[in-house]
Amino acid sequence: MNLLEIRQDFIVLSGRYDLAETRDDSEDENDLDTGADRFIQAAIKTLDSGQDSPVSEAHLVRTINAGDYLISFRGVKSVSQVWIEEGTEGLVELDRYNMTEMRYWYPKLGNTDQGTPAYYAPYPVVSPVEQRVFGLPVDFTGIYLMPPSDSTFAVTVVGMFQCAMLKHNHDTNFWSVMHPDVLVQASLRELEFSYRNTAGAKDSSVPIDLKLRGVDADLVQRSLDSHPQMEMEG
Repeated sequence: MNLLEIRQDFIVLSGRYDLAETRDDSEDENDLDTGADRFIQAAIKTLDSGQDSPVSEAHLVRTINAGDYLISFRGVKSVSQVWIEEGTEGLVELDRYNMTEMRYWYPKLGNTDQGTPAYYAPYPVVSPVEQRVFGLPVDFTGIYLMPPSDSTFAVTVVGMFQCAMLKHNHDTNFWSVMHPDVLVQASLRELEFSYRNTAGAKDSSVPIDLKLRGVDADLVQRSLDSHPQMEMEG
């Protein structure tokens, strides 16, 4: 199912016909969001945060240039590996440091002499509250690379990625295609939370949790039979 179909089911089951409208020239009911999508998007985030299966494992490929030492990105729950394409050597895996180790070995960070990056450290690239009014990114994560690059390299980041948000009517993601019933139920649960109806939300969680147990088992088995998908980003 796509976002439009998820929204249509959500509207019918919730009875909240005020949360979507139908355009005058549209052949599809509830094709214009007037509030429903925020509950659907909240449900996707909640479902993602509760699933630790490697189904979300993917590759993100970035190109860095001379002087670069920080890569930032959205939608990555955790980073497990970083590789750099080094000419005739092919892909070379970088060693992982934490930021304390990185600052110890490379105290100058961006002012360090340039070279071929050999180490990385995960780093939360989140603006403090007082800076958010200036439009700085608030939901990015990233990695430091050391030493800073002295040339152009392709860097591959392997990690756990969140599902894509559904923004347009024909958008799909893992939950909408593989488990649309779970996504609809989770969206209804988010609606219950908005009413401050914790009892109703708790009741809604029972069938969702039962279905998620089966989802976890399926995803673990699938991860054993397949390689991570490739996500390309310039």
